[in-house]
Amino acid sequence: MNKSYFNNDGLTLIELLASIAILGIVIIYFLSFFTQSIMFSSKLEDKLTALNVAEKVLSNVKNNQANLDAPVNLNGKYYYPNITYPLPSNEENKLKLIRVNIKIYMKQNYDPNSQPLTEIFGYVKAGG
Repeated sequence: MNKSYFNNDGLTLIELLASIAILGIVIIYFLSFFTQSIMFSSKLEDKLTALNVAEKVLSNVKNNQANLDAPVNLNGKYYYPNITYPLPSNEENKLKLIRVNIKIYMKQNYDPNSQPLTEIFGYVKAGG
């Protein structure tokens, strides 16, 4: 006697609901992964753009160009440079160097107390 343990009548309603629930959970997991990766990519793009703006501002400082604190509009977003000149050390005075600190902020959080998108330091030769 050969008994078949499989029911060939089709899926039951419980099996169908369970498979739909499992499939829904898997889809929600992958969708949240993609939205997180898009947000991460957008933040990284802002930081890289801010770094390029900071390097351009430092280059402008070295070339004695005017209007250094003007906002920069790139990719439809505004980046605000904040340029400071910290007090020089004795070694910097001997070498006739001026230290430059450049911080880049986004328009919506332009507050000196907030975290900048990026910050770079550079040196400019005094008197030239």
